[in-house]
Amino acid sequence: EKIHSKGLFVIGMVKQLKQRYLFNGERLTLEQLYRKAKRDIGKKETLGSIHATLHTGLPVKIVFVRNRNNQSEWLAILSTDTTLSNEEIWDALGH
Repeated sequence: EKIHSKGLFVIGMVKQLKQRYLFNGERLTLEQLYRKAKRDIGKKETLGSIHATLHTGLPVKIVFVRNRNNQSEWLAILSTDTTLSNEEIWDALGH
């Protein structure tokens, strides 16, 4: 939030902890958001994405990507710039 308040955006990996995100009036975990995410059909790396809100009211976009080390698992990338495409968010991490 401090970085965003200075007019800057943040993109980074987020872990599946106890953090909850607001989506359609519900407080959901990353796992629950993943199940509700809009799927990227035909994409190799990105599995889908969803727009949510942090507990502070900051809107975020979370992109779910395939874990390269374990293809059956996914990782989550959070961006405070919700206008970026899934690929732009993925590419911002140097992939």
